[in-house]
Amino acid sequence: MLSVTPINSFFLKIIFLEYLKVNFINKIGVIEPDHKLKMVFDFLIIMVIVFLFFLFPMQMSFDFYLVEEIFSNNHNAQEAIYLVIIGLLTTDIILKFFTGYYENGISVLQKEKIFKNYITQHLFFDLVAFLPVFLITFKQSDFGNLGLEQYSYFIKMSEFLIFFKIFEVFRAIQALEEMLHLNEQTEALFELFKLITKIILFCHLLACSWHAVAYYSPYRVNMITEQSELIHANWLTKYLYFLYWTISIEKIEPANNLELFFGFFALLGSEAVMGIIIDGIHSIVESLTSAGTERRECIKIINRYMMRKNIEYDIQVKVRKYLNFIYDQDSANASKENDLIDKLSGSLREEILIRANGNILKMVPMFYKNFSETTLRKLVFTMKQVRFYPEEIIFQVK
Repeated sequence: MLSVTPINSFFLKIIFLEYLKVNFINKIGVIEPDHKLKMVFDFLIIMVIVFLFFLFPMQMSFDFYLVEEIFSNNHNAQEAIYLVIIGLLTTDIILKFFTGYYENGISVLQKEKIFKNYITQHLFFDLVAFLPVFLITFKQSDFGNLGLEQYSYFIKMSEFLIFFKIFEVFRAIQALEEMLHLNEQTEALFELFKLITKIILFCHLLACSWHAVAYYSPYRVNMITEQSELIHANWLTKYLYFLYWTISIEKIEPANNLELFFGFFALLGSEAVMGIIIDGIHSIVESLTSAGTERRECIKIINRYMMRKNIEYDIQVKVRKYLNFIYDQDSANASKENDLIDKLSGSLREEILIRANGNILKMVPMFYKNFSETTLRKLVFTMKQVRFYPEEIIFQVK
């Protein structure tokens, strides 16, 4: 019988990797980490993962599969939904093998480094997080339909693993915000939307947790048996009741020691989340009103001055319109932009200035027709942005 020594096994692995590199890896291009289509696909994956954040806790709590419950009479619809989800998540894993990443602020686009980085840093967590999705899809096969209770129980318990993706979701949302170039007002509204989503998710998780504590309770007397309308109610009615109790001012009344124990930590978590919510709302409202408050204060000051000096009404209108124009131009950020550009590395600063200022020089024939490329490259580093407003004198010859 042919035996494989460790040395031969090592060389076999090297040969196999070289075969993959020549026949498969080298034929596929590299995807820029910030490519717009990739960002759109990432947003779609975020939506799927957030959906699973809501789906899996409910399935664990109510001991059922929501898709099968809703489409109980349509097996094709069940398979279609599972296949779409598994297809998107599998595509996401495959694309990450060919998507560049950032290291020390510099994009890495070498295939070997991308492969090594993803396999050693991210692949394990992706496979673990998506394991329940693969298991549920596999349950639809003939093997999964053997009626093995242990297999179904294992699936339910594995659904916790999806929350391994929560930090990746936060990073993806942050990257999406940076790509969208939101102004202050829109960014504040987006922050409000994220805060509301987090509140809904927290209430959903707490409601599912309360139901799970009662449903899986070893005590005969629990929060479900104590409510006559819940004993024979369907899953949706029970969920709405527990959701209402979670956000209601009325206190939940535990019926046994297990529920009392869980209620203590649930109350602590609710108090902490309430503090975070209040702080978040305060920050959002402050960011929405700070710019407008500063503008209104300046307008009030100049109005009082003009009233005290008996300035004509038409001039007062011009002054107010002019001040509003200045605020709309957001001129205060011009100096911040220059400071941030100065903090960039030499090569990155050169690249952005050549792109930004070089495009301006190409629009002026006096420069690109009379000066060399070397001179123009030097000139872009001396150019500064200066804003002039209507009716302001730029240059005057005496």
